[in-house]
Amino acid sequence: MYLYAMKQCILMLCLLCSYSGNILDIAARYLGVPYVAGALEGAGEEALVIDEQRLDCTTFVELTVAHWMAEQCDTLSFEGSVQGMRYRDGVVDGYLSRLHYFSDWVKENTERGVWSELTPTEADAHLWEADTLTLSFMSAHPQSYPYLKAHAWAVDSIRGIEANYRNLPIHYIKKSVLNLGPDELPIRNGDILALVTTIEGLDVTHLGFAVWKDDRLHLMHASMNHGKVVVDERTLYDYLSTRKSCPGVRAVRIRK
Repeated sequence: MYLYAMKQCILMLCLLCSYSGNILDIAARYLGVPYVAGALEGAGEEALVIDEQRLDCTTFVELTVAHWMAEQCDTLSFEGSVQGMRYRDGVVDGYLSRLHYFSDWVKENTERGVWSELTPTEADAHLWEADTLTLSFMSAHPQSYPYLKAHAWAVDSIRGIEANYRNLPIHYIKKSVLNLGPDELPIRNGDILALVTTIEGLDVTHLGFAVWKDDRLHLMHASMNHGKVVVDERTLYDYLSTRKSCPGVRAVRIRK
């Protein structure tokens, strides 16, 4: 029932062009909130966790988008929007129902109409790199996840989810061009940016929101280095220059 209401609300927003808020204004409410790694990870039974006082990079983005959705559509609650984004089919049904991988999270919410991932156009194809992706990191490193470490049986189920993402074609904007200005890059204020990685079996390592300042691209994110949510003082180009395992960024645009 909730998922139907969510889809109807998103459709209405798109048809009526009723977007009136700014996603970055909502994200800015979290500036200064402490960062905590793995905010949702634990060995116990899965439950809908909403903690706005301790955020990792994913929960920061999720809670921001959920607030935006709830404020734009009075038939959706904030809690319901979080649940709809975070879980497969919007249903909390154990650890395996959570959308753990960025690629799975994006695909599920694209199908619901929450957002869409940017892809190259003829005009900007030179800015992009094409690649293929195979997910396997969680099943290969169960000791890094408290639930998988405590429940060995779940590793095979995670492996089954990962099997849906073998040789997946992806496109990302090369980090070498992220010093270009807003008239040259397809990225807009408020786009979700995810840092692609060369780590085997993993799709991205971090995400946040695009922020243009003085025609230079920055990242608003829950930062481990700063220990809180910030608009990074470094440009995204400079921020990625020391990250050898990150060749670029995937970009997702919220439907408005």
